[in-house]
Amino acid sequence: MKEKLKEKGMMIICFLGTTVHTVNLKSLLHYLCKSISFIYSEEKPSLSEDIGECIEMLNKKLKLASAEKPLYLFLDSVDQLSSTDQAHKMKWLPVELPPHVQMMVSTLPNPEIGCFDHS
Repeated sequence: MKEKLKEKGMMIICFLGTTVHTVNLKSLLHYLCKSISFIYSEEKPSLSEDIGECIEMLNKKLKLASAEKPLYLFLDSVDQLSSTDQAHKMKWLPVELPPHVQMMVSTLPNPEIGCFDHS
């Protein structure tokens, strides 16, 4: 990834649970959609309160990344998100990323939190 960062890529780094924009899943999705729209000179999106629609919007925004302007997302401490909307299960993350998007996600290894628990 270090070599990739030398390209003219755009980075979004989120330290989850540290700001109003990163305490719960809905606010995080809103923040990511707005940030990606800004990076790719898109109009500010109108965002739904429905979590499913927010996830769809994020997937749509990720497709804006291009070979000329790749996108790198760093989501640190997913375990710090509120458990609302089953955020810790991480079903909201795309199973497959669009071309020119890379994502790094971190969490503490705590079975009680249930990160990556898709049951």
